[in-house]
Amino acid sequence: MYPLAIRTKKARKNCGLSQGKLSEISSVPQATISKIERGDQEESLHTIRLASAMGVDPLWLSGGAGVDDQIIFNSRAHSSEVNTAETELTKYTPVVSLNDAGHLNWREEIPSNCVLHKLGRHLESGANDIAVLIDTNSMAAPYGISFPEGCMVYASPDIASRSGSFVIVRLDETGETTFKQYKNDAGRKLLVPLNQSYPTIDVTDQEFTICGVVFFKCETITT
Repeated sequence: MYPLAIRTKKARKNCGLSQGKLSEISSVPQATISKIERGDQEESLHTIRLASAMGVDPLWLSGGAGVDDQIIFNSRAHSSEVNTAETELTKYTPVVSLNDAGHLNWREEIPSNCVLHKLGRHLESGANDIAVLIDTNSMAAPYGISFPEGCMVYASPDIASRSGSFVIVRLDETGETTFKQYKNDAGRKLLVPLNQSYPTIDVTDQEFTICGVVFFKCETITT
């Protein structure tokens, strides 16, 4: 059976979630979760969204890392950690630059002249989600999940961030916006790049704002 199937089921049970509850938290259809856990799919476009909902490292969930000590579980995952007040789903999402993503109120201030990106068939995004153009190679990994310069990611302010989440972050003191993997290491708050030639940012003693949690990646843009 594919690693994705085994690890999705293991993570879900560790969190004490039914497939239905995981579907509610992640906005991934329950039928899709069932197919993944049965091993019908070797990979899934929903890996990042599922990982964020269950509090696990997406690299591990997709079959990377390979050893159990890479699992980062949060057994407190439940539906209240996602803002369920916004139930509207859409096929079109505004596209912004990484810098702009850090300086917008995602619920109120999306420019009316934004390019709109259409998700593929059977995929929907939430009313507050934003598509962000990645202009750095700091998250380009040599294997596993990778976010090279030029790709586009979907992020939501309504998904609770956990250690292991991929996040759009604003460093409040400098105003810089960055895209990194957030990790909480024994009380140290770190923004970790997948590309090891870039430095890890220690934000333990800094003011920062997690603008959104990434749940989906597009390699190319089609409007």
